[in-house]
Amino acid sequence: MKAEGLLDELASLGVHLVRDGDAIFADVEDGADLHPVTDRIRENKVALLAALRLREEIVTAASAVHASFDRQHYDSLWERWYALQEQEAT
Repeated sequence: MKAEGLLDELASLGVHLVRDGDAIFADVEDGADLHPVTDRIRENKVALLAALRLREEIVTAASAVHASFDRQHYDSLWERWYALQEQEAT
């Protein structure tokens, strides 16, 4: 099984993995049982670490605010876009 699929399966069971360097920790929801999946986590540790690292990088990249981002200019571009759309519709 691929690491992403295993992460999704674990999440559906109430087990969420967190990476800390080369260690994996489980955040287990109330009522969930980690024991039946512990061996699978150990067997797939390398792939799980890679998948968790990639997820972290995606979240970081998606939430980063670029220093040169000009919100006013961005908003004015969208206003111009919507104005053009309205002109074309009439």
